[in-house]
Amino acid sequence: AAYIGVEFKHHYALDDAETCAKVVLEAAKLKGVNSLPDLLKTTGVPLEPFIDDKNRSAQDALHKEPEPEQMSFF
Repeated sequence: AAYIGVEFKHHYALDDAETCAKVVLEAAKLKGVNSLPDLLKTTGVPLEPFIDDKNRSAQDALHKEPEPEQMSFF
């Protein structure tokens, strides 16, 4: 994000999402493409699931209920 001059608040969901979108749009512009599949082809990034059976436990951990001591922030 800093490379393309985008400032944002780290770990704020909306800012993180908007910044990701801006980075992808800027990358597409720099590569001269108009779609995500074309961007992936030109950069060599494979289109595959981020979470698959190899790291399923990581996904499961993301969806479990927090422990009471983890809720003290709220």
